Amino acid sequence: MSASDNDSAQPANTTSPVLIIVIAVMLAVAGIAAFIIAGSGSDEAVVDASSDAASAEGPTPSDVIATVSGEVLTQYSGNPDPAVGASMPVATGTNFVGETVSIAPTGQPQAILFLAHWCSHCQREVPAIQSWIDGGGLPEGTELVSVATAIDPAAPNYPPEAWLESEGWTTPVIVDRSNDISLAFGLSAFPFWVFVDGDGNVVSRQSGELGGDQLGAILSAIG
Repeated sequence: MSASDNDSAQPANTTSPVLIIVIAVMLAVAGIAAFIIAGSGSDEAVVDASSDAASAEGPTPSDVIATVSGEVLTQYSGNPDPAVGASMPVATGTNFVGETVSIAPTGQPQAILFLAHWCSHCQREVPAIQSWIDGGGLPEGTELVSVATAIDPAAPNYPPEAWLESEGWTTPVIVDRSNDISLAFGLSAFPFWVFVDGDGNVVSRQSGELGGDQLGAILSAIG
């Protein structure tokens, strides 16, 4: 065998294993990359599917923010009240199950009650007023509507819908998640009452517990 034969044969014997190793490594890397890409694609598909499903269902009642129009009343600070005689703001939103509820002039005297689920005075006022309603206390030709506001998941007695349901609350409720309604009516403390005549003009505002008898007397006087 000649020296040239040895020179030509030696590189072939030494490079072949190297090429095999390189190819094996490349295949392994390619396999890992394909696995990662496939896994990533699955995750994105799950997220997209969830997002599409949520969009198809539409907004939940908890997503709905009430709209308010009209002049904002000054914050209540006692009597004499400069808001007396002013036109009430108009609010439209939903109750806890997504049904539309509005606060607007109806041609009848109205009492508007603002409640906070964490307020101990509100927790006493609600069953007292409900008992009065159940006993036929609401004067004929008058209305009562309530506003669930200052909602705080970190505060006691949450959620407000569970609390009001447990009390058998039958009064229409508009959910004020943004607190825009309470600000428009000049709320200063809980419970907060606003009384308007049939034309939607403010007759009086009060903060604190009233009870059924006093509430009935005020509504009867407006009527």
